[in-house]
Amino acid sequence: MRLTLLAAFCTARTAELTDASVTHLVDIVHHINVKVERRVEPNFVVKFRRVHNKDRILERLLEAALGNPDGTVREVLFPVVDEQILWDLLREYKEKGASASRFTPSCAAPTAGGLSFTQPPVRLEESRPSQARAVCAQLMIHSSSS
Repeated sequence: MRLTLLAAFCTARTAELTDASVTHLVDIVHHINVKVERRVEPNFVVKFRRVHNKDRILERLLEAALGNPDGTVREVLFPVVDEQILWDLLREYKEKGASASRFTPSCAAPTAGGLSFTQPPVRLEESRPSQARAVCAQLMIHSSSS
């Protein structure tokens, strides 16, 4: 009888300790994530501030430039689109080009449809070729839709 009660107690206590350990681990990971978000997110948001309605901005710039081809940029274009928006657009396009060269698939295959791949973002396990094919397919679909 004593051994049965001891076994029941040990089983219950083991479950409690496991639950407490997992809860503590989740709290630690959450705390680390919060600290990282506080440090990284403001820099990330400032760096990748997106410009919306790019097509409309380009349309307005072209109309203004073609409407007065002899005027200066400051006289003709800046009244139509703010200078800071143009700087943000330039930065965004430069960042888009830089990130496109960094985040390319690691599956340069002849079936890639003529896409050129440079640096791999992740190393896929060679023991899982189905995973590699699936990731390649997703990246090709994503890059062709962009």
